[in-house]
Amino acid sequence: MLQIQKIRSDKDFIIKKILEIRNINVADQINKIYDLDLQKRETQKILDEFSSKMNVLSSQIGTEFKAGNIDKANDLKKQTTTLKDKIKLLVFWRVVFKSNRSCLLRHSPNFKIP
Repeated sequence: MLQIQKIRSDKDFIIKKILEIRNINVADQINKIYDLDLQKRETQKILDEFSSKMNVLSSQIGTEFKAGNIDKANDLKKQTTTLKDKIKLLVFWRVVFKSNRSCLLRHSPNFKIP
């Protein structure tokens, strides 16, 4: 099976070599794998940012409750609810991108990489 790290670094080389060795044009398939990987990585980056925001908000909620600012704490809790919904959606899409990428990788023609 082709390795995603190799596709990231030498996508054009892989396409050329498979065409030479196997006489199969896999440009569309390799480009699709590459694009899915980019989407998965971008989704993970956004997820990491949202998780960081969630940690900050959680800390602020505790601080506001301790200070007696119940209304402010409840507003922050509403923000966390919205953020949790966004995180759930992003986790779903990250799994979709990753599973589609893996499926395409498994069904891609292979060759021995020097």
